[in-house]
Amino acid sequence: MARPTIIFYKLCVQNLTKRIQKILSFVSVDSKIVWDLCCDHGIIGLNAKYTGRRVIFLDQVESITDKLAGTDIPSSDIVLANAANYNFTKNNLKTTYILAGIGGILSVDILKNIIPILNFNDQIVLSPHNSIAYVRDFLSQSKLRVSLEEVIEDNGQFYEMFCLGTGYKYTVNPLPGELWTCNSDTINYIKDQIAYYTVKSAHSDQYAGVLRHFKSLLSA
Repeated sequence: MARPTIIFYKLCVQNLTKRIQKILSFVSVDSKIVWDLCCDHGIIGLNAKYTGRRVIFLDQVESITDKLAGTDIPSSDIVLANAANYNFTKNNLKTTYILAGIGGILSVDILKNIIPILNFNDQIVLSPHNSIAYVRDFLSQSKLRVSLEEVIEDNGQFYEMFCLGTGYKYTVNPLPGELWTCNSDTINYIKDQIAYYTVKSAHSDQYAGVLRHFKSLLSA
């Protein structure tokens, strides 16, 4: 029996979550190679592949890469490895690295591994699901710059998203909001953070500055 083709996975492009749609919209139209790092189900990469780009799926869980190997994705585009210590190499083609749906600490470990091999026009699409303050602090001190930042509310969860590279204009601010678009998702997130840091500030003065910052965003 023939292996399933990519077309078999057309269901992947139907009913995409709001977050995944936004992640895909961040990918530059002229990217030639896309790395779907910690790819899990592979839905992000499979959808990026429909555009004709080469997509490389990387995950350290063997059952995930085995499942992808059961399709007609070339074996050379399926990598069983830990992205935090994988030996990425430079190339002359514009490349996008997608890091989404993983924790902030792991995201930073992977970023540290990717940054040294980035070309000027490469990009990183980043959307960690926790430890966002830790991620922002790292980004603000790194050589990465940001072209886009957005907040998405999806299924009751908030996600900060970044489009990063070494050739962009803006430095990432440890305190968010400077580049956000004012919409309902952003406002709801700011309110959520105000509630969170109000509770934290009741127990420690160290959060007072962050709380004032989020309140200033709401009043701006």
